[in-house]
Amino acid sequence: FDGRGGRPALLAVRGRVLDVSGEPMYAPRDDGRRSYHVFVARDASRALATMRLDDDACASLRTDDLDDEQLSTLAQWADKLEAKYALVGV
Repeated sequence: FDGRGGRPALLAVRGRVLDVSGEPMYAPRDDGRRSYHVFVARDASRALATMRLDDDACASLRTDDLDDEQLSTLAQWADKLEAKYALVGV
């Protein structure tokens, strides 16, 4: 779900689905500027690990080719997000 039409805004990290509804930074933008909405309705693990907001990073589910630093970054993001938002699926 992408937060449109009254649906919740969900994102996944390492296969764990989190509800980020109500957070303005994850809302869609109509002004053409990038926002964290790019992470919504998909597994954002690769994008978070590589610190990229582009669609290519967000579209890829691959994490097996990440280096140790990227895996550490991903773990930090996962811990932070899982502590803040409700887990709604795996």
